[in-house]
Amino acid sequence: MTDVPSPQRDAITTPTPTNAPASGYVTWLLEARRQSSTRNALRYGGIDATADRAYPYLARFWEGTPWLKTPLLLHASAAATFSHIGQANGVSFGHLAKALQSRGVIQEETIGARLLAVQTMSLPNAHRLLSGLLHAADSEEIALDWASAWDTYRWWDQPNRKRRRITRRNLIESFYS
Repeated sequence: MTDVPSPQRDAITTPTPTNAPASGYVTWLLEARRQSSTRNALRYGGIDATADRAYPYLARFWEGTPWLKTPLLLHASAAATFSHIGQANGVSFGHLAKALQSRGVIQEETIGARLLAVQTMSLPNAHRLLSGLLHAADSEEIALDWASAWDTYRWWDQPNRKRRRITRRNLIESFYS
């Protein structure tokens, strides 16, 4: 099912998330952030007071699954804010952090401390701390697998505790592996 194009959505249409894999959302997002008006609206999704500006673009993705609202808003905000970070399959947050460390942009101890600190944080707080890594990656033009990042955001505060724990551990394990 696709939406009817509207000026508010810059004629970008996608299937609803219940009928499409996460890659459908990520594909839409990577295309949407190329359009300045969409990118600007999505940036506001990461700020509580202005998140409603991103609703016309993202609400269809959390329809029927309200716990996805915050992950979608924060992930889309990150992708729109750090639009110079390209797409690279298989590059998770941990791998991105490792690339920053190997280039000497951020010291291993600093990155390790950040990744340990986020383990107990809620997604909004983890997002703020991880934004520092994204900012460094944006300036270094290091790519990220945005689908992998979406999986991290989607499962971070997921109601299933086991799934949450696996997601959080994968972040730090991928850095140290």
